[in-house]
Amino acid sequence: MNRAAQFRQAVQAQYPGAVVSRRWRNGIEHRSGNHTVIDAVVGALHTEAGTEIDTTWRPAVAPWIWEITEADFLSQALSLFGSGQIVKYTHKQTGESVAFQPQSLQWTNDLDQIQQIAAPQAVQAVANDNVLGWSGAYGAGLDYAWINKPDRLAKLLTIQSLAAIGAPNATIVSGGNPVLRMQFIFSPSSHADIYVDGVLWTRNQAANTFGNIEFRHDQTGQALWWFSAGKAWDTFIKNVHDVETITPLTRLRRAGNNLFVEIRVPWAWLQNAIYPVYIDPTIDVSVGASTDDAWENSSGTMDLTSTSHLVDGTNEWMGARFTGITIPAGATFNSSYMTWYFPVSTTDEPQVTIYGEDAASPATYGSGANNISSRADTSASVAYDNANLGAPGSFNTPNIASILDELLASYGPGPLLDRGVSG
Repeated sequence: MNRAAQFRQAVQAQYPGAVVSRRWRNGIEHRSGNHTVIDAVVGALHTEAGTEIDTTWRPAVAPWIWEITEADFLSQALSLFGSGQIVKYTHKQTGESVAFQPQSLQWTNDLDQIQQIAAPQAVQAVANDNVLGWSGAYGAGLDYAWINKPDRLAKLLTIQSLAAIGAPNATIVSGGNPVLRMQFIFSPSSHADIYVDGVLWTRNQAANTFGNIEFRHDQTGQALWWFSAGKAWDTFIKNVHDVETITPLTRLRRAGNNLFVEIRVPWAWLQNAIYPVYIDPTIDVSVGASTDDAWENSSGTMDLTSTSHLVDGTNEWMGARFTGITIPAGATFNSSYMTWYFPVSTTDEPQVTIYGEDAASPATYGSGANNISSRADTSASVAYDNANLGAPGSFNTPNIASILDELLASYGPGPLLDRGVSG
């Protein structure tokens, strides 16, 4: 997956012979005669060195089988799922790293009693663009994938049916609050300190969080990467957000010389879910980008850390802030749109209205109540209404040039912010 290359190809199709006139971290600009085409994303199109990010899995040099090299991170993987530390993730600037070894799926409870569900199987990976997938990684109906994106590495467990995991026994249930536990042994390099909700984890006792786990360089304090809050969701999304989409508990613990990170999904939720069910903890590189996109629920509560957003109810809001985009003097917008990735076919029916923020320099999002809905809207708006986009995949919104023209007329060149709101 090379989004910059995709943008270049799209521009060439519309304006043959157009040339790249400027690149920046999250954007690319083309010129063709009197036309200027600017593509920008939340995240990154280019590495810190200025080269295009390509997150396609490619054959690697032994002992690794697959790797990603054209990004700010180096990602390396083995093909056989049950073969130990199958994925290693390295921060290029410092050389610090973390490796992951999938462990068994288990039931556990408040008493930390254990019931085995399935062990990692000796199945080979299949690479498809930026997805490295293991069908039957934990047995029939339990699939696994590592998905490289420009700013993060997503680990996705797919549970095809309730029968694939069975049910916890009476001992687990009677022990209180039974949960499915997906866990990994992880091995950070020597200079990677671990912070849980901003506090250094001493590794002496377990640490629980519904928030973020951050890795920092122990000498410079530089943020290397972080686990954002994981998500679990099912196939059917109702009108009330977060009924089928939950934030599981993430736990860090130590056992002997091994460090474990585990995701705990409640049995009560799994019983009522519509299958397939997806469990997706992620690891992010762009630490500073979390306040440039946000979600606000109907009560005005803000979410600045989710890796995906769902606007499916009245008075729910989603915002995305784009910076570093320079508009040439005298320019007009012929065609402009945003591209969104829709992960599943049950959530690919956008029925929202898109506005711009009527401000010269929109601020990043904050945690205070109504931080999106309290902002001033542009007069111009665009309806995005589609009954079936055909997810999974990336899809363009309708033309939003009228919104950008209003902002350009009011304030001239500068940061632009577009946000979708429920209709």
